[in-house]
Amino acid sequence: IDIYVYTPYTEWVIEGDDLRIFLIMSKIEELLDGKNIGGIGNFNSLEFEMIPSTDEICAYRMGFRIDLFK
Repeated sequence: IDIYVYTPYTEWVIEGDDLRIFLIMSKIEELLDGKNIGGIGNFNSLEFEMIPSTDEICAYRMGFRIDLFK
């Protein structure tokens, strides 16, 4: 399963050195990685990568594997 996270550069920094896109991605990983979701299975985080972006938006793809379909 791939999850795409898009953030406009104008909203990149939250406070100080915190970058919005990485905080969003860490929250998604915290919510899904290693969790069993009924009817779907166990989610396991695989990787993340920057994907082609525009002059206005940065984007990352987060990859998850699903094991043990239930």
